[in-house]
Amino acid sequence: MKDQFFYKTKGKTHGPVKFGVLVALLRKGELAPGDSVRSQGTNKWQRADYVMRSLVAQTPEIATSSGMQDQAHKQTTSARIMSSRAAASSRRPFFLVSLVGGIFAFLGNTLEAFSLFVAQIFGAVFGNIQKKHVIVLLVIGGWCGLNTLYYYQTRPPYVEEIASYKELGALWGEIKQLRTDEASPDKWDVFQAEARPRIDDLVSELEQGATASNQIRMQLLWAARDSLPQMLTDAREEPSRSETTFATHMQLTARLLARTGQQVAVF
Repeated sequence: MKDQFFYKTKGKTHGPVKFGVLVALLRKGELAPGDSVRSQGTNKWQRADYVMRSLVAQTPEIATSSGMQDQAHKQTTSARIMSSRAAASSRRPFFLVSLVGGIFAFLGNTLEAFSLFVAQIFGAVFGNIQKKHVIVLLVIGGWCGLNTLYYYQTRPPYVEEIASYKELGALWGEIKQLRTDEASPDKWDVFQAEARPRIDDLVSELEQGATASNQIRMQLLWAARDSLPQMLTDAREEPSRSETTFATHMQLTARLLARTGQQVAVF
């Protein structure tokens, strides 16, 4: 009979049983879809899931059993879920493309409207200026801005502080050299006149950004503003108190720079 079957599971052969029994065994997990099944009257063993599909396709009336209906319902539900997931997956790239396209369209419309607005203002003030001229100016300005941002983001840290440190060290070296050479008062006066503008420039630069959060710049400012000008007169014959204070600020600056990974020569 067509609805009588033998099946193998765990190395043992069972049967004959009806098709509904096979369905129940599959539902309980006692028969795996990959186990072997053959119908009564044949010697050809086939996979259980293949036999069930083939038999339902050939004799649909056999699916009227409640077990087979449950199995068919599960398969249909699973197919619907897979189909929904596939549809959602196929829609996702289209959604991303539409989103990106919408963003670029919005930016383009905004730029065009802003360019037209600026062109009208400049045209009212300076005469005939068209929208295309404004767009060119905006592109050039944006390119310059990006280059400036890139420069400040990629340049090594404490570039200005290191340059000021070296300039202060050079001035200090000149003072010590004049003292070693036992320079005349005239030479000291000439050096003092030349050094004053250099010191003023350093102080003006260091005062910008010299805060408690930037101790490197603060130490350099104290050295340039509070100690170095006094050294021009006090340190002509021998190291003075102002020179000792200056040296302390320079040493602290070198240590702070070393902590940030910036190695500088110690004067």
